Amino acid sequence: MLIWIGFSLAIILLLVISRRSLALGMAAAAVVLALFTLSPSQMGGALVTTFADPSILLLAFVVGLIPMIGGALEASGEMERLVANMRIGRRPFLALSPALLGMLPMPGGALLSAPLVERGATETPADIKAAANVWFRHALYLVYPLGPALIASAKIASLDVYRVIPFLTPALLLNLLLGYVFLLRRVDGRVGHSGRFSPAGLLVPLAIILAAPVLDLVVKRSFLLPYPEIGTAVGVMVSFIAAIVIGRLDRADIKQVAQKMRPWKFSLIILAMFVFLNVFRASTNINNLAARPMRRTNSII
Repeated sequence: MLIWIGFSLAIILLLVISRRSLALGMAAAAVVLALFTLSPSQMGGALVTTFADPSILLLAFVVGLIPMIGGALEASGEMERLVANMRIGRRPFLALSPALLGMLPMPGGALLSAPLVERGATETPADIKAAANVWFRHALYLVYPLGPALIASAKIASLDVYRVIPFLTPALLLNLLLGYVFLLRRVDGRVGHSGRFSPAGLLVPLAIILAAPVLDLVVKRSFLLPYPEIGTAVGVMVSFIAAIVIGRLDRADIKQVAQKMRPWKFSLIILAMFVFLNVFRASTNINNLAARPMRRTNSII
């Protein structure tokens, strides 16, 4: 029964604290779970397993750097240039512009793409624009190989991200179909722009965004890496450096981007997630929970 109490308290803490901080919630849950199921030496072993694993550290670095790319593109104006040069119909614009911006997760990201969508589709009803912005911004999360949720879950399951994507594609297609039927079907016309079309304004920021996943795939398929996350780190670093150089950002600009994006929060989530996972794996009693009868008093907890 003590094991069930510890497990239940850990889950409750995770659900409650994660409403304010997911990293803190997972760390607190890991501590409580360890106190009920592990000895001090086992608890230390779980921590060492996490922080001594280069693949986990690389993953935390990558997930922290991805929002910095979006922040650099925003600070340099490249993000706005990208959207301003998308000379397409309103339907694909309402789907594509938030989806592209959603490839670079950042705090308050939907608030960033909202004004860009607003300016590009001025005659579209406000409720349609708001709903489409949120819906399609998260559409590519299912299959984007550098999406934090996808790469973290693939790592936990010991799966290659690119082998998982084909199985998630039907869900993406269903997502797009539902978005079209309920949001875009009655939208028509083309996006209105006042300035002249600039091929560089479209292709340069798009190349920066796509450089990370393309290099990730190329490096992983071209070299025998001791840790697959090295390829991901290379792609993300090249994309970030390109955003800085092309956007002509100096140290003060990068510091402001870091203060706004708070990349450490994303990295801490990954570290806390794997601490919790390794504590769970080290808890031999937890691994046998399914075989233990659960009393009615425990189910109430």
